[in-house]
Amino acid sequence: MSLISGTRGQLLRVIAFPSNGTWTKGNDVGMIEVQVVGGGGGGAYGVSAGGVGTSSAFGSHCSATGGGGGTPNSVASGYRAAGVGGIGNSGDINFQGEDGTDGYQGTSFTTRGGSSFIARYGMGGNGTAGAAAGGAGGAAIKIINETSLSSSESITIGAGGAGGSGSNANGSGKPGIVIVYEYSR
Repeated sequence: MSLISGTRGQLLRVIAFPSNGTWTKGNDVGMIEVQVVGGGGGGAYGVSAGGVGTSSAFGSHCSATGGGGGTPNSVASGYRAAGVGGIGNSGDINFQGEDGTDGYQGTSFTTRGGSSFIARYGMGGNGTAGAAAGGAGGAAIKIINETSLSSSESITIGAGGAGGSGSNANGSGKPGIVIVYEYSR
């Protein structure tokens, strides 16, 4: 899944950060590839809106915003707008997360949260009772030479937005993630 070819050094380690932390540069690291995913937005439940997911970041190098929360059934029109996907920022490649599915007045079906760039991290929460689902967190991929890195970099992981009050367990958005691929000199 990495963008860097083997001609730029051998893959040393892959480190996943599912929660806030600090990445420390080893003496053997020549460059890294960072993948950042923001938190997913929460799905709405009936008349209760879903919460917005928050941003993930790798130091000041790149970040990804969280997905939007789903619109509840309290909106007057029959159409319930889904949460919009978040956006990657400052990456070599930036992705927008998938929007959730829309809800419709007078229905009771469950709507599906937006899909994420990396498995279930950053997925949007499902909407229930005809309400709209949350959008997935955005994603950014960045290749960084070791000379541009500090000896340590802070890792911020975006939280998933809360599901609308009373929603089932699938209503909350999933937290984001940061994955660091370390390559030799």
